[in-house]
Amino acid sequence: MKRLPAGSILFLLFLLCFLPAGPVWAAVININTAGSSELQQLSGIGQVISGRIIDYRETNGPFSVIDDIKKVSGIGEVTFTNFKDQITVGTTTETGEGDPEDSNPDTETDEETDSSDDSRPLSAHTSPAPIITVTKTEPLAVSAGRERLVLVGSPVRLVAEVVDSTGRPNFVWTLGDGSTAGGREITHTYHVPGDYIVVLNAQRGEEEAVSRTQVKVIPAELDISRSAEYPALTVVNHGDFEVNLGGWSILVDDQKFILPVDTIIPADRATLFADTVTGLSAGSVQLLDPTGKIVSSSLGPPAGLSAEASGEILSQLAEVLAEAERIEARLSVLAQQEESQLALAGPPIEGMARPTPATDNDSNEPTVPTLSLPIDEPEENTEADINSVLTSPVGRSALPASVIVLEADKTWWQKMAATPAAGLRLLRQFFD
Repeated sequence: MKRLPAGSILFLLFLLCFLPAGPVWAAVININTAGSSELQQLSGIGQVISGRIIDYRETNGPFSVIDDIKKVSGIGEVTFTNFKDQITVGTTTETGEGDPEDSNPDTETDEETDSSDDSRPLSAHTSPAPIITVTKTEPLAVSAGRERLVLVGSPVRLVAEVVDSTGRPNFVWTLGDGSTAGGREITHTYHVPGDYIVVLNAQRGEEEAVSRTQVKVIPAELDISRSAEYPALTVVNHGDFEVNLGGWSILVDDQKFILPVDTIIPADRATLFADTVTGLSAGSVQLLDPTGKIVSSSLGPPAGLSAEASGEILSQLAEVLAEAERIEARLSVLAQQEESQLALAGPPIEGMARPTPATDNDSNEPTVPTLSLPIDEPEENTEADINSVLTSPVGRSALPASVIVLEADKTWWQKMAATPAAGLRLLRQFFD
């Protein structure tokens, strides 16, 4: 026998190693005719997406090229790449090469019925419309959003976040203060401080979903005044939380400035708003929340008063105020000494009554104490005698903290004079 050359033997061994053991063709699925079960053989295709493929071609017609399958919801570039070599668009009248099912001679190729899904039962219904397979959509899931921090009188915006956007759910918000609202996006204003639990209920057909969040409503602990150093207005936040003044208004006489969205002042901090930004001038200023309520106000200097004159008045008032506070402190010490002496003196001398707080019968508020003079003093000289005491430097230094006056209704300036430091602080606001 003639022996084969060594090179021929090696070539035969090479072919045996690399030839496949089974048939040389691989199954190719026609995406224009395949049913749900066939489509699920493709990598990454399940029951839901196979139903979408069938619905798409029944609504839009057969796929022209295999890339059109990416128009079906849920099929992206990665999924398409995984099975693109396993699919074809074919035609409804010719068999695909290498497709064992299409090459079967027992299979009928009726053009009118070839596009139907062989996995569906035959139907005798009258309408020629195709039978649509209804597949269960993704479960409804919603979110009420993050927890919120808002001022009393400031609106808070709440938006429902829908995880599955299929369909249009109905939304109902329960806002925790007795209020409810409907819609995917709402705006609500709380009028009382507190921690409010907000519940979001969503419904789509027979499906329901619920979510909740919390809104913390805090009081507005704010003060507004004109800066002593800069041509600007100062807003001080005395609270323990930062505050958002977006939508709030600053009024100076007939001028108005609305603070922009997300104007935030940190806790226990002050923010300056320059006149060049607000366009506001000197005058009485008010800070209003979005409901129009005045939260803080400050009196400005009289009209026509220059900045230099206002500064001079402030300087003088500061000196007078310091002196008044020193006098009040001294009078307080004298009042304590007087009380101690009266306690040690025992019962009052006949004909002399101790000063006792009087009460206004109408308001029930204590009035300035009075002093009853001895009964043997001439009545016509009573007022003159007291005036001499009040005008005498020695007599005034010995007076207690309460002011000795006659029994009479006191005017506002008399009450103001009774507490000079407080009166001066009030007067100072006109120039601050």
